[in-house]
Parts: sequence; structure tokens; C-alpha cells
Amino acid sequence: MNAKITVIYDEGALEGTSLIGAQGSSFLVESDGERILFGAGHRPRYMEHNMYDLGVDPESITSVVVADRHPDEWAGIGGLLKGRETPVKIRAPTSVWGEKSFLGASGMYLPKDYAGMGDRDDLMPGWTQLCEHVYVGVFGNDTFQEAVLVIRAAKGPVVISSRCLSGMKSIFEAVEDRFNRMPVAYIGGLDIGKKNDALCDTVAGYLKEVGCKDLRFNGCVKPIGINRIRVTLGLEGVSNFYVGESAEYSL
Repeated sequence: MNAKITVIYDEGALEGTSLIGAQGSSFLVESDGERILFGAGHRPRYMEHNMYDLGVDPESITSVVVADRHPDEWAGIGGLLKGRETPVKIRAPTSVWGEKSFLGASGMYLPKDYAGMGDRDDLMPGWTQLCEHVYVGVFGNDTFQEAVLVIRAAKGPVVISSRCLSGMKSIFEAVEDRFNRMPVAYIGGLDIGKKNDALCDTVAGYLKEVGCKDLRFNGCVKPIGINRIRVTLGLEGVSNFYVGESAEYSL
């Protein structure tokens, strides 16, 4: 039995396809009969388009997890809700939720046309088990919280993070404490800015130190950041992970 992770929304998309790349992130995690959407991208019509092109039925999504309150992680949720006939559970740290005003948004809210299509479920600090092999951890404080997914795979924990804002070392050590093993794979983004060689080198050095050799970075890291990390870790094991790409892990 495997867990499968597919990129639905990202800045990068597979060439030669009609898939759309745009700022934001969304991963479909399939495990134990569940289809968990981690993030909903930034633009509803791009989210809807990519789901359709990838053959993902919105009604098949069993729950949604939103990492943080940045619009890149939730503003496209209308693209999912538009295609549903029944409400879906939306899990997020308490600090992620907000409301729309004339000044903008204070956090995640549901579009008024689909307000009844999402069941709010607040994630508390610590770990919550979503299904047999998938967990979500909440990091941060009362002001800012971040959710991170972990798949308990056969060879060790697989971490999925939208931007790793709480720091890779902090997240990895929390994973080791909970699952008694350091992560063997990291999927997602790093908030490194336009060009930050020092931070890339620090992250690469830490990954090398803990022996995490399966790395799949999305567009958040940018090609320049991915290439910089490859300076330390080499080409093998450091992969781009864009819209339309998938990875599977034995459970």
C-alpha cells in the first residue's frame, strides 16, 4: 500500500501540458482511502482548471488542510467548492481564520457563494492524526501558526510543508520527537526570498547532516534556490516538484 502526493497548484507546471503554473500551492495526498487537499492555491479558476485537467473530482476530496493565513494557501478554495455538492471539512490552525473587509482580508474566509460548503475544524497546537498514516502538526504561537503534514511511511516520516516558516530544524526535531525518526523526505517550499545563498547553504547543510536525501521542492524555492541547494547536496535526490508531478511512498 502506498501514499501518493500530487501537485495540484504551484508556480511551476509540467511543460507540454495545459496545466497552469501560478503563485500558491496545493498538494493532493491520497492515503488510507482518504484524499486530503493540503492548500488550495491562490486563484479559484486556476485551481478549478488544474483539478479538471488532472482528473481530480472535487467531490472526492475528503478534507482540506490549510497551512497558514497567507492567501497563496487558501484564496483559491472557491475553485474546489464550486465543483462540490456536499460540504467538506476545512482544517486550519485557529490563527488562519479571518474575514473579508473593505481593507482586505484578515485571514481565510469562504467566498459568500460557497459559505455553506465548508465545515470549519480548528487545528490545535501539537499533532492531529488525520488517518492511519497521515498526521498534521501545528507550530507557532497565538499570533502566527503553521500546519505541516507528515506521512508515516515505511522508511520514515515524509514531511510536506508549504513554506517551512517555522524553520526546518524546528519542524524536523518535532517530527523526530513524535515519530522517533528524522524525516527521510521533504516535499514543498522554503521561504528563502528572491536570492538568499546563505540560507540555502544552511538548509542544505542541515539536510545533509540529518541524512534527509529525498527532496522535492516546489516553485516557492525558485530555480535559483533549488540550484543553490544542489551545490551542497548534488543533483541526485534534489528534484523539482511542479503541477502535474506525483510521488509515492510505501506505507
